[in-house]
Amino acid sequence: MIGRHGHPGYTVGVPDEAKQHPLETYAKGHELYAKHESLREDFARGMREAKICVFDASLERKLIRKVGSTCQYARLCSLQYAQALLSGCVIAGDLPTEHEEDLERFVIKLKPSWSIERIEEEIQKFLDQPDKLHQMALDGMIYARQHLTTT
Repeated sequence: MIGRHGHPGYTVGVPDEAKQHPLETYAKGHELYAKHESLREDFARGMREAKICVFDASLERKLIRKVGSTCQYARLCSLQYAQALLSGCVIAGDLPTEHEEDLERFVIKLKPSWSIERIEEEIQKFLDQPDKLHQMALDGMIYARQHLTTT
C-alpha cells in the first residue's frame, strides 16, 4: 500500500484572528492551534507507521529541503530527511551532499535516472529483509538524534 500525505506546514493557513491578535507564546491545546496540531499528529503517525519513505535530495542535494515524497506502506509524506530518520522511517532516495558517507549506511540508495521498475525492484529487495530494514531504521534514528538535532 502506498499513500500520499502532505506536510502540515504547507496545508494550513493562519486564521485571521491569529494575525490580528497574535499570541505572545505557544499555548498547547489553544483553539488557534487545533487544526495545526491535528495535522501534525496525523503526519507524525504516518511517518511512524511507514516502513520506507521515498524522496530525493532535490536539485540542491540538501538534507533539509523536501517538499514532495512518498512513504511505502503508510502514506506519501512530504518531509525532510531528518524528520523521516527521527520517526524510524527508512529513506529510499538519492543522497544529499551533507552527511553523505554516514547516510549511506542506512539509506536505500536510488538513482534519479532509474526507471520506476528498477526503483520498485530495489525497494522490494529491502522490504523482503525486514530484520535489515528494522536495523537501518534504528541506525538512522540514532544517527539523527546525535547529529541532526539541537542540544
